Amino acid sequence: MTAISRPIRFTLCSLWTLVYCTQIADCSERWPEPSDVWRRGYTFLILTSTYLLPLSILSITYGLVIGKLWRRHAPGNADSARDSQQLRSKRRVSIEHICRKKTLLLY
Repeated sequence: MTAISRPIRFTLCSLWTLVYCTQIADCSERWPEPSDVWRRGYTFLILTSTYLLPLSILSITYGLVIGKLWRRHAPGNADSARDSQQLRSKRRVSIEHICRKKTLLLY
């Protein structure tokens, strides 16, 4: 295990102290009527902006990269050893992409 430097330790302790102190105050939400509609709208906005939008951007970006990798051909003359290695690499990238996508969807 690596030692944590003093500035990092101070920063972590400061952040945890700040989090603890802000949780002491009991805050309640006040929504205009009809409050259930406003609360659901706010929850949907937060879900969309902090989870669904970034997840969509990541998925599209990974899809574009995988598509470009699959369409790419190695330059030079055909070589069965190199070509099979490249195909294995393409499969590995695709499997990693699928695993990351499933992990993001689960959390």
